[in-house]
Amino acid sequence: MLSLLRKKTGSLLGVDIAPARVRLLELSCQSGRYRIESCAVEPVPEGVFVEGALQDFDRMGDILGRLLVSARTASRHVAVALPDAMVMTRVVQMDAALNPVDMEYQAGIEAGRHVPWPLDEMALDFEKVAVGEQEDAAQDRPMDVLVAASRREHVDAYETVLELASLIPKVVDVQSLALERAYPLVTEGLALQEPEAPVAMVDLELAAVRLCVLGAGRILYTREQTFEALTTDDDSALISQLVQHVGRSLQLCSSGLSSALSRDPECLVLTGSLAALPGLLDALGRETGIRCVLADPFAAMEVAGRVDKELLAREAPAMLVACGLALRSFD
Repeated sequence: MLSLLRKKTGSLLGVDIAPARVRLLELSCQSGRYRIESCAVEPVPEGVFVEGALQDFDRMGDILGRLLVSARTASRHVAVALPDAMVMTRVVQMDAALNPVDMEYQAGIEAGRHVPWPLDEMALDFEKVAVGEQEDAAQDRPMDVLVAASRREHVDAYETVLELASLIPKVVDVQSLALERAYPLVTEGLALQEPEAPVAMVDLELAAVRLCVLGAGRILYTREQTFEALTTDDDSALISQLVQHVGRSLQLCSSGLSSALSRDPECLVLTGSLAALPGLLDALGRETGIRCVLADPFAAMEVAGRVDKELLAREAPAMLVACGLALRSFD
């Protein structure tokens, strides 16, 4: 069985499996510059996901097979991400002198404090973030460790559908952590007044809004708000509903971060399937009073000749999770 946060082995396809679309991205890197080698998107019909959970494995396996054909890639090793709602993550401090076995035991204790599942139903992993303030800190200083836990059935479901498409799962990540990894690519051209100023990434889908507030490139706050799928018949009504959901998310963020965030985000970066909806940027800017921009992680990347550039331009704001997963190739 796969573990959460498992380390990569060589080049990886970033595959974002979501209720509305499945997106694939493959990157290479030469002389510090990324190049897009393949990109593909496939729609997901109703019934494959039920209440945000993957249910129809066979149809998803078929979708992933078509995705590979569209991408025209020979790579088969994959990184995927679970929705934040399916994963408990905590940064905890541990004794820097602990060996891996003792760290795993301590991680299990920490996870058990925050989730209702028994250990035999849990997929558990941990990853060192830092040791004190620097990597060569003394052994008697505490180290920050990211602990992630999910129900094993969620991880097994993703592993199963990938294997149905003859793909080899190597990494199971968390969607907000994938967004965090792609964050520097999006913010390079923002011209923030302060380099460490808080920025809110708002992921917009028909049935969910995910808000991630980052400062100095690290997640300070994340929250996913789910709701009944919005109607797309009337753009004006859709924009109004999205503005309301984003405003609500920002209010909750302000309350939850009163001690950690001294001021509102300097910028809202819109991602997701609905981010490029005409008129949405202006409407959100007027309502929030915050500068709003459309995410484009590919602005400074080279593009291989076989990649559909029109698809890439159209889907760029929605490719943040896939991009963050593909970047696991270079950990």
